[in-house]
Amino acid sequence: MSKIPDVQQAVRDLEGVAFAAVRWPDPKGPATLRVEFAEGADREQVTREVLDTLREVGGVDLETMEIRIPEPPPEGHREGHPRPVFTGMSVDRRELDSAVEVTLTFNGRHVTGHASGLATWQEGPRTAAAAALLALREFLPSSVRVQLEWLEVVEGSAWGRPKIVQSAVTCLTRQGEEVFVGTAFVVNDVREAAVRATLDALNRRLDRLIAQSS
Repeated sequence: MSKIPDVQQAVRDLEGVAFAAVRWPDPKGPATLRVEFAEGADREQVTREVLDTLREVGGVDLETMEIRIPEPPPEGHREGHPRPVFTGMSVDRRELDSAVEVTLTFNGRHVTGHASGLATWQEGPRTAAAAALLALREFLPSSVRVQLEWLEVVEGSAWGRPKIVQSAVTCLTRQGEEVFVGTAFVVNDVREAAVRATLDALNRRLDRLIAQSS
């Protein structure tokens, strides 16, 4: 289902959509689309446009809500998103510890990263970010190292400032080291926002880094 990132971005670009996210916890199972309306949006009109997007961009049969499988592309044709995309997360929380599994998708390939940490509110987002980086390493050449430096959850405010996550990631190559910072809004799960912020930190470099391994 390599169309998932295209559908997610197309829905996010619709006027009247405040946020949209596709969740795909099991790459072999169904995906779900969650849409939040912008303030003052015509919900009926936005809903129609979302359904049109699912049909036109995702190839979804709106009667069965199943993906129509297109004809295979010509040989040598490469289809996919230019960067790895966050497509799923699962959390196994115990009394004192929690384990997080993050799935990333790139050019039809799905990889997972696993990380564990203390089952605390402060440690949960860092564990999710660490799992995302472990998954990301599967797409990077062996000459590249990435490491989470710090991650901070910034609380929102009473006058409307949204809650966000900021993440700093060090990227080390033979040419030297750089530190990148990414941000993401907390819409539902702060761990999901931590993953998005961590990927956002590296987005400006990922295409070039991945190209080194091709």
